[in-house]
Amino acid sequence: METILIENYITPEIGLSTLLTTGRDSFIHQHPYYEIFYITYGEITHVLNSIGRNLSIGDLVILKPTDIHYFQRKKSNAIHRDIMIDIGLFKSICNLIPSVEDIINSSNTNIQIKLSPPEIEKLETIVKNFVSQKNILAKKSYGINLILEIISKYLAQYHSSPTTNQHRPAKLLQKILETFNHSDAFTQSISEIIKPFGYTHSYICKFFKKETGLTLTQYFTNIRLNRAVYYLEHTDMTIQAICEKIGIYSTSYFNKIFKKEFHLSPSEYLKQRKHFNI
Repeated sequence: METILIENYITPEIGLSTLLTTGRDSFIHQHPYYEIFYITYGEITHVLNSIGRNLSIGDLVILKPTDIHYFQRKKSNAIHRDIMIDIGLFKSICNLIPSVEDIINSSNTNIQIKLSPPEIEKLETIVKNFVSQKNILAKKSYGINLILEIISKYLAQYHSSPTTNQHRPAKLLQKILETFNHSDAFTQSISEIIKPFGYTHSYICKFFKKETGLTLTQYFTNIRLNRAVYYLEHTDMTIQAICEKIGIYSTSYFNKIFKKEFHLSPSEYLKQRKHFNI
């Protein structure tokens, strides 16, 4: 059976689109973008790269542009949420979380996790906010948050797998990096973030410094500033809103550390980027 390449109807200014699908996906096809879908109702068979799996409510799958797939519906009345993401946008989002793009792209099998009902509800709430926005920058912001939420859930389940040895140094470092990059961590203290790791604060600090050459504070500050830059470039959020988003509640302190890192204030940085249309 011939593989059909689906056309890319994603709005370039947004880089992301979504819809609920109930049919017309039983033919073998491939996408020129990343696609994420999760089952919101019923059961269905999904055939990915010639391997079939039965899916039910809460099953979420991440598809790469190289993947070939289709659904076997027959008498199935399943519904799933489709999220289509432009390759460039997906890669830029992945750049906010160390190693995640390598993990996703190196997988030769199904990239699948299970969502709980509250997790589905949370994603659908973000989707509703995304769909309802008419402002392009605001819409893109909700879209980015949606993908970050999904990737974070995927990484959490990936690292809780029995095949992942959390006590190996490389795996421990990777888990620290990804946990600090999760948006939920931005409003927490470093002590709160590392508490679930099961090691003392002193051990984690020494281990991280030895492995990276940076203190946890230095690394966390860098993450926050990089995320702030992303919001400055891709949304119309105010400086105050960005500060709250990244867990820095003093705009004067934010301006100070931002200027130290980029040699420009946040407003100057944004003006310069717009001037050069980057």
